[in-house]
Amino acid sequence: MHFSLIKNLKYSAALFCTQKKILFGPVLEKWKEKFKKSNIGTFDFDMRCLMAHILQEDFKSVKPESLPNLQLTEDQMKTLERLFECRLARVPIQYILGEWDFYGLNLKMQPTVFIPRPETERLVELIIEDANKEVDIKFLEVGCGTGAISLSILNNIPKATGIAIDRSRMACTLTTENSIALNLHDKIKVYHHIVSPESYLPKAIINEKFDYIVSNPPYIKTCDVALLQQETKLYENLNSLDGGSDGLKIVKYIMEIASNQLKSKGKLWLEIDPTHPLVIKTIVNAIYPNNLEYVASHRDIFQRERFVEILKC
Repeated sequence: MHFSLIKNLKYSAALFCTQKKILFGPVLEKWKEKFKKSNIGTFDFDMRCLMAHILQEDFKSVKPESLPNLQLTEDQMKTLERLFECRLARVPIQYILGEWDFYGLNLKMQPTVFIPRPETERLVELIIEDANKEVDIKFLEVGCGTGAISLSILNNIPKATGIAIDRSRMACTLTTENSIALNLHDKIKVYHHIVSPESYLPKAIINEKFDYIVSNPPYIKTCDVALLQQETKLYENLNSLDGGSDGLKIVKYIMEIASNQLKSKGKLWLEIDPTHPLVIKTIVNAIYPNNLEYVASHRDIFQRERFVEILKC
């Protein structure tokens, strides 16, 4: 995992040479105790991420056993303590760093845009494994967030082009910025759009047909949103998480989109709650016979049934 510094954290070598060096060990113990009192159980990981960020080094090169003996400049120490304060306030580490890796891509992160989780990398793998790399492929992503899924697909399937939509203007802007940074902007179009029964898709793409439709939609039941981690509740957009009373409100909209917009033999790929696959299978069989076919559910890296594959008949 690689983290590059944002502009205001860059230091010159000359400044390093003139500043007093401070032993990091005592500071490390101080913050470890603060994190413990605040019940933040990710201190070791967070500390390594932030240290890699400060030192402009690869995450893997920051060894936990070497940290107590590190010598930091006064400016580095002040910056590090400021970032620790942010983390103590439950700001997600991805927002503090301003970037994060996903499926080999370094993506810009920004509050309150949904943070891509490592489990979702398996969804990308499933689509890449399923795709015929020898033909042109067009896909639609519903709820693009940072662009993690779409841009990973585009980066790994040379003949793919995509359309991404999101209800958040900030997410659309971030997806566009990430696509430009990765030189993938000529392969994707991004639209701000709120999916609803009155308007499933933007007018500009209402007649488009797709080989794949993919989504990691809101799937948490409204009654369970209050149980989410503080980091998520305080800083991420809850619209990207709240899936209604049964967690399937947006999933049902997406199935309707798939029934109309998928090409013959095209596929819908969804990331959902582990309790949803059988419910989704029942919905497909009851509402979309001879139109959609439930193919299979797939496990994530934690062996939970988190992804479903649905075929257009």
